[in-house]
Amino acid sequence: MSLPALLAAAAAGVCVLPEPAAAPDPAAAQAYLEVGDAETAAHSTETALLAYQEAARFDPSNARAREAYLSACTRGSPARMLDEGIDRMDQGDRAGAIAIFERLRAGRPDPAAALYEGIIKYEDGDDEAARPLLVEAQAGSASGARARYFLALIELRDGGGDDAAALFAQVVASAQGTLAERAELLRSTALRSGRGVISFLAEGGYDSNVTFAPDGGQATPDGDGAAELFLSLRPLGLSGPYLRGDAFYRGQFQARDRDLGVFGGQLGWRLGRGETYAFGDYGYGVTLLGASPYLLAHRLRAGGRWALGRAALSVAYAARFGSYRTTDSANFSGVLQTVDPGIAFNFGLASSVYLGFHLGRDAANLARTSSWAVGPRAAARFALTPTLRTSAEAGFTSRAFDAAPPTNPPDPPLQPQADQSVYFGGALEKDLERFTLRAAAAYQINSSNTAGFSYSRATFTVGASYALGLF
Repeated sequence: MSLPALLAAAAAGVCVLPEPAAAPDPAAAQAYLEVGDAETAAHSTETALLAYQEAARFDPSNARAREAYLSACTRGSPARMLDEGIDRMDQGDRAGAIAIFERLRAGRPDPAAALYEGIIKYEDGDDEAARPLLVEAQAGSASGARARYFLALIELRDGGGDDAAALFAQVVASAQGTLAERAELLRSTALRSGRGVISFLAEGGYDSNVTFAPDGGQATPDGDGAAELFLSLRPLGLSGPYLRGDAFYRGQFQARDRDLGVFGGQLGWRLGRGETYAFGDYGYGVTLLGASPYLLAHRLRAGGRWALGRAALSVAYAARFGSYRTTDSANFSGVLQTVDPGIAFNFGLASSVYLGFHLGRDAANLARTSSWAVGPRAAARFALTPTLRTSAEAGFTSRAFDAAPPTNPPDPPLQPQADQSVYFGGALEKDLERFTLRAAAAYQINSSNTAGFSYSRATFTVGASYALGLF
């Protein structure tokens, strides 16, 4: 029987022993057995099946040859072939898995095989090849929900927030368990995403020490109200150019000289649409303090992320060229460079733990205003339900200035300023369609060897944001 006929018989589930050869040849049968074993070890199922057939044909009395042939033929049944394809996919043999899935789909639709081949193409970033496969897989009752889930991921990755949200909603309605939970979580995300997104934030807060009064002094508590408008444009989807604009203003109820405004924009490029990507951008920002110009800054950034299973390594570098505009702060103008490497561990339902390190060099106008800053960072995010999550973060920073300020008279000399800061924070967020409600609290302790720079403060905020995908 020829190889195509063998494969057709296996696919139909018909596995019968071949007709014996006109003249038995045990030696030839043994040779074919060895070839079949070698091809099986090399995952060449088709060649192994043909070799075992010849072994059984040349020596019908060889039980080992008969069993090997029938076993290989049974593995050629659709169910066994699908299992083998999935096993190869799990083992990283993507080419071998695709070959099996395509053989299953040859001449007839096979939704299950189309689903797994589509998933491989999606994971490889080949959305154009994945899309028709997943559309084909939607026809299967067992594969339909997963196919729509991955089609939604493609739409989300391509910037189609509304289309992705509609597909995720279909998955939620038709699936159960973890798949439905993930779809609901991502549906909530998709409603607030797209190639163009505009969002608005309004919040109120309380600061126990808005003037950073030193320990032992009279702290000034105050309330505030804040608003923010954010615009993001990604005309080619996640991979390609992006433009961002942001306007934030926080007004204090009493200490109006502490009103804060931050306005800026970024123009950049991201390479990669999956969990592994690189980016670079340029930004310009204006900071107001008490409604007066405080800082004008150009900023360059570059970095990337590399996914390794459930873990992901990341690093970001930034250089800010800042010009402070007040008399008291002018000597802090200069170049601030930062490097932030880290590793994140991702769990189900977008829960994650992040561990990182911060290194900063502030090269200001004077030695006494220039400094080094180092310290660890940690953050955790947990999804309590698909639309309710909590987060926490903590950090420690040690900052050492290059030189002490001059004294008059010059004796005794002062020590350069050295500060240590500890920060703790947490938040609770709830998604309601395009709205997100958020409550957050934080506490900071700053200690210093210089009088007047040791202080502590607690902050609380409650707010809501609304995001709309423009296209």
